Amino acid sequence: MIVPVNSLTHHPRNAEIYNLDDIDDLVASIEEVGLLTPLVIDQDNQVISGNRRFKAIQELDWDTVEVQRVDVPPDEVDRLIVHHNKQRTKTHQELLNEYHALTRVHKNQSGRRTDLQKGAKPINRRNQLADQMGISASRLARLLVVEKRRPDLIERLDNETITLHGLRL
Repeated sequence: MIVPVNSLTHHPRNAEIYNLDDIDDLVASIEEVGLLTPLVIDQDNQVISGNRRFKAIQELDWDTVEVQRVDVPPDEVDRLIVHHNKQRTKTHQELLNEYHALTRVHKNQSGRRTDLQKGAKPINRRNQLADQMGISASRLARLLVVEKRRPDLIERLDNETITLHGLRL
C-alpha cells in the first residue's frame, strides 16, 4: 500500500533502542535504485521496521512510500522491533538496549512453571534472549558484565578503541 510520507512517524521505542545516524550511503542507494523493501508500519502509522530507510526517504523529500501495515499489540512492540532489526550490524549499546527491551517483554513470563512436562528443561532466559537477538549467549553475558561493572567502556567498545574479547574485568 502507498501512503504519504508525512503521515508516518518513527516509533518512539525504536529511538530508545537504535541509533539512526550514518545513513549517507543508504540515502545514495535509495536515490539510485529506489526502495527495495517496503517499510513496516503499525496501526498508528508508526514505522516498526525501516526507520533508517524512512529517515533516508525524508531526506530525499519523497511524497509517498510503499508500506506494509501490521496490527501490533502494545505488549509486542519491543519484540517486533528487535526481530525486524535482527540482521542489522549493531553497536554494543544497541545490543544492550535490545536486551533490556526484550527483558521487559519476557518479564511477564517470570514464575512460569517449567516442571509440568516430563523431561522439560528449565528455560535459561539470557540464552533465549541472546538467540532472539542473533548473538551468542557468551557475548551477551560479557556485555552485561561490562555494563554492570564498567558502563563507561561501552562507548569505547562502540568506537572500536577496545574490543569486547580483549577486556579484562
